[in-house]
Amino acid sequence: MEDQWRVVLVGDSVFQDAVTTSLRGVKSLRLEMLGSDSPDLAEQLSRLRPDAVIFDLYAPHVDFVLPFLRTRPNHLVIGVDLKNSKVNVLSCQQFAVMLGSDLANLVQKNIFPHPARPLALKTPAWSNV
Repeated sequence: MEDQWRVVLVGDSVFQDAVTTSLRGVKSLRLEMLGSDSPDLAEQLSRLRPDAVIFDLYAPHVDFVLPFLRTRPNHLVIGVDLKNSKVNVLSCQQFAVMLGSDLANLVQKNIFPHPARPLALKTPAWSNV
């Protein structure tokens, strides 16, 4: 299928199995796996050219995230916390901020959810893992 999004899962096999189970059946996604202990993850990701990266927040080698986002700032990078059924969405998406009031408006518009008001998300399938 040509209209698929290439998604790379970075983590150990337990993480990959849990996330793959959750995403199985989503025909618009093509999943590829990389072990979190793979050498030069940022370089491998650049070669694979994924549309999104999903990684285990507790993996030992997550230092690939910032170099990857620097080279691909508009890509979606999601850190998954399987233990607590939460995700962190990372992006280098840029906003024009000229004044302190612009920055205040950005925060007030809830670009980032308020910690006391978490996003209402469906419980992921891996929460039962």
